[in-house]
Amino acid sequence: MNPNANLNRLNNNTNATTNNDYDTPQLMETYINAFTSSIKSYSRLNNAFIDALSVPFTDARKELKEIKKDVRGGKDLLFVNYDEQQEFYKKAEKIILSKIRNKFGTNFREKSFVTSLSEFIESYCNLVKITGAGLMYQHMSNANAFWNTIFIEPIRDVMYRTPSHKIHSENKYSLFHYDLPQEFNERQKRDGENADKKEISGTKLTSNGTTPVSTPLLIIYAFINRNYILDLLPDSSIVRNFQKQGFDVYTTDWGTPSAYDKKLTVGHYVNNYLTNAVNHIIEHSNSEKVSLLGYCWGW
Repeated sequence: MNPNANLNRLNNNTNATTNNDYDTPQLMETYINAFTSSIKSYSRLNNAFIDALSVPFTDARKELKEIKKDVRGGKDLLFVNYDEQQEFYKKAEKIILSKIRNKFGTNFREKSFVTSLSEFIESYCNLVKITGAGLMYQHMSNANAFWNTIFIEPIRDVMYRTPSHKIHSENKYSLFHYDLPQEFNERQKRDGENADKKEISGTKLTSNGTTPVSTPLLIIYAFINRNYILDLLPDSSIVRNFQKQGFDVYTTDWGTPSAYDKKLTVGHYVNNYLTNAVNHIIEHSNSEKVSLLGYCWGW
């Protein structure tokens, strides 16, 4: 048996033990910091909601008493007629909601709340780094993006959707053009044939009798939205309604992002994907300009 090999093995075990002794306190400290910061952050968040719930009994109490006097005319609220009760409830709701919004705005802008939230996020980011959970989440996110792109989204893109076709793509980004409805094309053909008889100078009409819009419309969704959000069902499709109004509709599809896309900035999406999309629409539609419609649930 080689004594040098045993000595090297012993040194390696000693180094491993030393590293574990160093990592364990660091890991415990990170856990404690995350736990402490979460308690502080959630306590301030709960206080903000408690303050909001107390608004009818504190901030809005005086105003509610005043409108109660005006509405009931000296009578108890239970003995006034239905219309007067509804008038009081509408005024009370307006006052209470306004006070609640102001209360939330004040509490969420306080430096102490912002600081606690920032420390909460930072501590959990440190915990993710030291435990390797961030890398695990990235692998799960990549697998989910692959699954959605290959199997799920192709089905969602065609089921109950307005017919469309892809006219341009870059990486995961795609630009779609919605096909014009059959009745739209038939009506345009009839209007073109009857233009001289009706003396309307060749004006073409949509299926509901409106003049088609010459400028194409590009719908731009938020990064978290898919391109069918405004085209969920045939009977409740905003895209189809735009077509009935005479719009030639195009839409963006960002695809399902993964960890490999983390270096893409908002500037890259705007200056590359959207700029190229507008250029392709101009070429595809023979139009000199494009109308943009942004859609997002954010505020």
